[in-house]
Amino acid sequence: MDAKNIMDKFKLLYEVFQTLPIPLIGVNSDQEIIMVNRAAQKLPVETIPLKVGKKAFEYLPDYITGRIAVSLRTNVNWSISKCALWGGYYRLECFPFSKHLCREGVLLILNPE
Repeated sequence: MDAKNIMDKFKLLYEVFQTLPIPLIGVNSDQEIIMVNRAAQKLPVETIPLKVGKKAFEYLPDYITGRIAVSLRTNVNWSISKCALWGGYYRLECFPFSKHLCREGVLLILNPE
């Protein structure tokens, strides 16, 4: 596969990620936010808007960042139903990235409940 083909596929995947109507947040092993889709950018966070480069603890309570840390160490998925965040309730799901495909991190999915 040539470089142009790879870039075209990357752009397509990025556009799919951005247009999904469910908030998605990527967090790396340093608990830094590395990906935020458009739906996540619209979340009614109580502090500064969700931004790439910020730390997860700036937005999420300790019990969630603690579970992210465990997931990063154990590579285990988890979910929380009726998770109260920013004045709403979400089903929060955490999926670790494949360690042999990319760097360590997790994908957080926030489904409004």
